[in-house]
Amino acid sequence: DAIGLRPKQLVTADALRLAQQRVRDVPAVAAARVSYHPTEEGRAQIDAAVLERDRAPLTWPAWLGIGAGALANREATAVFTNVSGGGDAVTATWRWWEHRPMIGASYAAPGPGGIWTIDASRETQTFGTAAVEETRTRAGLQIRNWIGQRARVSGGVGLERWSDRGRSASFAAAAEFWPLVDRLAIEG
Repeated sequence: DAIGLRPKQLVTADALRLAQQRVRDVPAVAAARVSYHPTEEGRAQIDAAVLERDRAPLTWPAWLGIGAGALANREATAVFTNVSGGGDAVTATWRWWEHRPMIGASYAAPGPGGIWTIDASRETQTFGTAAVEETRTRAGLQIRNWIGQRARVSGGVGLERWSDRGRSASFAAAAEFWPLVDRLAIEG
């Protein structure tokens, strides 16, 4: 479903490139290749090869990566993929900086119209020399999708609660354009 190619659809180079971008965007996919080969009566068979991410950070390189991030940033992040078997990913983050603690989690999965992500977090930030602290609790929902082989759009909504300002809604939108495929991105 993430590939977006349907039976009896005309297969073009652009459609294959878009299919590859979409399948690479699936949270549980580490690498992917989409190709085709001709069959009888002018038809084509689409072949999608994916390399899935490890289900959990259980290998030495994964633990070294978590440890390096913890040493450099005082933050640990772990990603668990294919929790439901549908290409999804659960991410858990903990930051233990003095005056900047944070805990957060997100769940991303392919769905209708693209990749859907829900997230929740709570963090404290300290500002200025007088050490003014603000705590933010947040929950949000985002969707992103490739709309062409070189363009991806995303949008999201969230609800935030600040320690000194009460509740507020947040809205986000973004667009990426890749004029040199996989080499240069323009984002806004």
